[in-house]
Amino acid sequence: MPKFILVVSVEPGCGATTIGNYFAANLVKAGSDKKTVYMEYPDQHHMSSRFGFDEGTRLHQHANGFDIWTDFDLGDVPQEAEPSLLMTKILNQYANIVMQTTITGDVDKFIDIYLEPLFRYTKAIVVMTPNSDSTGEKTAAVVKSIQRHVRQDQTTLYTILDRVNENLELNANLDFEIPYIGNLPVVSGTAFTIPEPATKVINEIVERIERV
Repeated sequence: MPKFILVVSVEPGCGATTIGNYFAANLVKAGSDKKTVYMEYPDQHHMSSRFGFDEGTRLHQHANGFDIWTDFDLGDVPQEAEPSLLMTKILNQYANIVMQTTITGDVDKFIDIYLEPLFRYTKAIVVMTPNSDSTGEKTAAVVKSIQRHVRQDQTTLYTILDRVNENLELNANLDFEIPYIGNLPVVSGTAFTIPEPATKVINEIVERIERV
């Protein structure tokens, strides 16, 4: 079974795209002979502008060595069938998969429709905590909803905070925390180096997947 890391953003602006790209770059470096893909689901239409690629081209090669799927044509299929069909396409082509998703609307409904069919394939689910979630309630609600579906012996669930300022006060229950990194470049289609504080977190999660 391929290594499949699902990065779940509790709300926009959690740093999930950045962390997802870090995972993809790490997997490429760890096994350059195995194809790696990064994608965003279900909302992938803004990716071309973010990464500086031409619209209409579905597959791009990132400078760090992984593929980026900016669009996928699943045909005229029911919404509930989309995730499973998408996974079938990916599993036939890639040994390493990193997918980023942002929760919108009702948490349970979003997870049931878009994510539940994916959970049987995931090795790790990384929930990105918003910097605004001072009590950790939003993050806990997403984690609780995900736990309804995943088996602990198959999938490991982590919570990560990517700090956007140094003086943030947060009481959330976290597995990992990436400290504030000043002047951090925005992730795009150009080559990047994973900052050292983030490298430690990314490496540990990937190593845990290897052990499992």
